[in-house]
Amino acid sequence: MTIPEVLVLGAGGHAKVLIDILLSLGTPIKGALEPNQELWGKSVLGVPIIAGDEFIFTYKPEDILLVNGLGSVKNTLPRRKLFERWKAHGYSFASVIHPKAIVSSHAHCDEGVQIMAGAIISAGVQIAENCVINTGAIIEHDCKLEAHVHISPGAHLAGTVKVGAGSHIGLSASILQNLSLGEACLIAAGAVVVDSVESGKTVMGIPAK
Repeated sequence: MTIPEVLVLGAGGHAKVLIDILLSLGTPIKGALEPNQELWGKSVLGVPIIAGDEFIFTYKPEDILLVNGLGSVKNTLPRRKLFERWKAHGYSFASVIHPKAIVSSHAHCDEGVQIMAGAIISAGVQIAENCVINTGAIIEHDCKLEAHVHISPGAHLAGTVKVGAGSHIGLSASILQNLSLGEACLIAAGAVVVDSVESGKTVMGIPAK
């Protein structure tokens, strides 16, 4: 079966990590797209930065897959908007899973999910579209992540945690079992969350408040 070519949206640090994974998987990469014209003609890990996002329109939706190379720090909304813009035009996003991530065969990942090296996804986990599970993160059994969630490197979710759409869980944060985080929550780096968190709230510290 022919592997479709991919276009990576972005040329920053998050895009570099994804390109590295795609290269290790042997996925053919057409190029990276970047709105900053000063970067056009340069490259990321040998992959050319060829144009801005409008270049996507040179392909029919069935002839290309997109990779969302826009990362997020605190705010996942720009990444969400990029995903939704191109979905509205009929394009599809590739999921990118590092070969050294551990993903249970009894977990479910939707379109465009990205799972980095060393991450562990246990049985019964459900991960919705456009989520990022970053390097070394652990998602324990029966957790449910809604769309556009970003789990930062080293974060740990104990069993049966629910994370609302667009939430960002910071570096090395820990979420205790059976808790619920609402939509667009921000869990600060290193926080230990021992109570459920309402939508739109920011919590930090040990225990998180």
